Amino acid sequence: MNDYQLYIDGEFCEASDGGRFDTTNPATGEVWATAPAATEADVDRAVRAAHRAMTTGEWASMTATMRGRLLYRLADLVAENAHWLGEVETTDSGKLAAETRAQSAYVADYYRYYAGLADKIQGDTLPIDKPDLHVFTTRDPIGVVAAIVPWNAEMFLTATKVGPALAAGNAVVIKASEIAPAPLLEFARVLDQVGFPPGVVNLLTGFGEPCGRALTSHPMVSKVAFTGGVDTARQIVASTARNLAPVSLELGGKSPILVFDDADLDGAVNGAVAGNFGASGQSCVAGSRVLVQAGIHDRFIAELVRRSEAIRIGDPLADDSQMGPWPPVPNGTASRRWWRNPSHRVPSCTRVDVGRRDWMPAGTTGRPCSGARTRRWRAPGRSSSGRSCRSSPSRPRPTPWPWPTTPSSAWRRGSSAPMRRGCTGWPVPSGPGSCGSTPTGRFRR
Repeated sequence: MNDYQLYIDGEFCEASDGGRFDTTNPATGEVWATAPAATEADVDRAVRAAHRAMTTGEWASMTATMRGRLLYRLADLVAENAHWLGEVETTDSGKLAAETRAQSAYVADYYRYYAGLADKIQGDTLPIDKPDLHVFTTRDPIGVVAAIVPWNAEMFLTATKVGPALAAGNAVVIKASEIAPAPLLEFARVLDQVGFPPGVVNLLTGFGEPCGRALTSHPMVSKVAFTGGVDTARQIVASTARNLAPVSLELGGKSPILVFDDADLDGAVNGAVAGNFGASGQSCVAGSRVLVQAGIHDRFIAELVRRSEAIRIGDPLADDSQMGPWPPVPNGTASRRWWRNPSHRVPSCTRVDVGRRDWMPAGTTGRPCSGARTRRWRAPGRSSSGRSCRSSPSRPRPTPWPWPTTPSSAWRRGSSAPMRRGCTGWPVPSGPGSCGSTPTGRFRR
């Protein structure tokens, strides 16, 4: 059993009230680690440590070049520990080890990029009509940054927030998701070896109430960077009304895939399967709305169902698994409720089983969680107005429907969802009203 700790002001510590919560290995259904549930007092201590590091500590006077060297050191340590960090993420979240190990190694390049950028932050000299004045701008750190990341790509999404924040001279308080937080708690152990001054990077685990609310509304927080769901984003925006901290939001998407009559069927189906079931469907650009031109629609659906039914959900640490189980999260129950609501379904939907539930790793005694089998909705549908075509549930479900008219009308439909993040097409048409064209026949918006 791994009993993790918070990382505040350069030290590992328990939550102020001793509170903890369990985290479960979704492949076995067994509790394999515990994490502290940070209180409002813990949040205050972490934010004050970060603020103190920026105003009075060694970090406040450190040169940009030295900040870059520390980030290079962090990149090297992440690369050295990539295999282990990937395995921890797989054990805690159920994502395939082949994905998590590669992504952890790739994350090191992000820190190297920002390490090189640290001493290249420049201001401007401004010409004015006053001969006795010299006017210039300089870029200063914004302050304490609250970085809130979801469970589905923790190492990567942390790098995209922490890397630029540290390069610019800010201090950071990271809040890991209460779902599968172990990768970031292991990352804190890596951070502790880098040599950052105390308080520069702090890591909390806990729940939205009180941890998330206290962090985003804290008067010493100057910036909030969040990746996650729309409902949580609304709460964060409301919380930052108290401290007026600017917020950057990276939210879940409902991205379209457009398939034309002259598309390569195998390639298009492969794209739809990869765009929905890759990373267990946990991608902000998952192509969960599939617009298929009428002439190819029935063949596309038949092949999509065949490929989906063949997906092997298995041990996420095994090389031959194609999809890992889902962690036992509250979102699983919410997802089932979401799809049982008739207003969220496309007319004429049928349910398709993907993978098998009878898989179980050898030697385990626990019960596999509900993520060991994933069901999908297949929609030969007649409508693109249902909520399943406009908003995103927590689990990967491609929602195809036919479009009989022009490519430009398909593009308008594909762009209609309020949270669209990307668009892919097979092939891409050219000419007026087209979505664009690339040599590979794929495009993203």
